[in-house]
Amino acid sequence: MAPLIAKGKKVPLPLPLIIGGVLTSDDWDVIINYINILLPIREATKMLKARGKSGLHGAIWEVIPTLDWLLNLFKEKKARVAKAIIEGYPN
Repeated sequence: MAPLIAKGKKVPLPLPLIIGGVLTSDDWDVIINYINILLPIREATKMLKARGKSGLHGAIWEVIPTLDWLLNLFKEKKARVAKAIIEGYPN
């Protein structure tokens, strides 16, 4: 049963794992890999959603080359992960 809380009192929240020092080096490797995957998607999204006055950014003709760039990047990352799995290390 949950403890009763006096009116107006807030329950202290637990510290996030990042501050509490609970994350291992393998956890950090996973986080860095996610960041490395997500950053190019963020960059492509920003470039494609821009509405430049001179027509240089955000045009439909930029979509296919951008998606092609992302696809090639992900193929390279996939090959790197496959190699890491075969060699038996988490990076």
